[in-house]
Amino acid sequence: MDSLMELAERMKRLRLAAGLTQEALASQLNRPGAWVSRREVGETAFKPDDIADWAEVCGFDVHTLFVPSGVPATELLDALTTLDATQANVLARAAMALPKMTPEGRDLVLAQLELVAERAERG
Repeated sequence: MDSLMELAERMKRLRLAAGLTQEALASQLNRPGAWVSRREVGETAFKPDDIADWAEVCGFDVHTLFVPSGVPATELLDALTTLDATQANVLARAAMALPKMTPEGRDLVLAQLELVAERAERG
């Protein structure tokens, strides 16, 4: 499964967990009915604002979408608090771009996250 489809599946699970139909979500986002469907099947890519708005309507924190599986969210959040504003902004933009990145780009971002976590552990 490629990263666009993985994101589409995560977004669909958010909608379903919120108990919303595609039509209800589209309505709350002020979008046409087919807008949600096209994204959930991977026909159309998500823009960063789409992801944030979708998560908000579904009652989820957008950041939970990008916590790697197997990594306790508290560890990741603790590591992220060690970043200054510029570093946090760059990392947030990178996280939003993960679905569009090459495997090498994703590996680089994940390696940077590991370095941040290691620095946080050392204090």
